[in-house]
Amino acid sequence: MHPGRRGGPDPDDPDTGDFSPVRVAPDASAVAALDLRAPELAAYSYEDAETWKP
Repeated sequence: MHPGRRGGPDPDDPDTGDFSPVRVAPDASAVAALDLRAPELAAYSYEDAETWKP
């Protein structure tokens, strides 16, 4: 999550969206509330979040 370690042109292009890190509570409902654009990423993140233990 260190901004200085990011590479490539995407974070600097305003047309590609916001690349700011977002912290969420470690539970599936918080992940489900995110507007994750890639359906595969959303499904993977939600399934993984269900295994997290607070």
